[in-house]
Amino acid sequence: GAPDLYLGGALNPGSSDVEVELQKMEKKIESGCQFFQTQAIYDLDSFEKFMKRAGSFQLPVLAGIIPLKSAKMANFLNKIPGIHVPDALIHRIDEAKDKEQAASEIAAGLVRGARDLCAGVHLMTLGWFHLIGPILELAGVAAQKGRKVAS
Repeated sequence: GAPDLYLGGALNPGSSDVEVELQKMEKKIESGCQFFQTQAIYDLDSFEKFMKRAGSFQLPVLAGIIPLKSAKMANFLNKIPGIHVPDALIHRIDEAKDKEQAASEIAAGLVRGARDLCAGVHLMTLGWFHLIGPILELAGVAAQKGRKVAS
């Protein structure tokens, strides 16, 4: 059979102008949007504040999470409007002897923190597909037997 398709849109919860972002969200909904995926989030407090405002639209939101491969990557992400990697996370990944383990732990913490704030997460592993399982396991949401996790 044919798969069900859903129309999704992008959100930038870290926008410097939340009101404009919410207006864009409303226009996307009026155009048929049925769910949203966000830019990468690294600041759960900021994301929670945004979701309190965006939750009034009552559509599913998937939080974007990109595991940090290095401090260089984190600093690059900080140049993208609406993405803010806190200094503490940059320091943590920079000092880590095992970058993949640290990246998995950071991403898992974001998954756990986002769990009660939105409908789900969108893991963007940028080639580190092998970390999906460990991230989900560390987050306490590992795939159950018979349930597949898409990569």
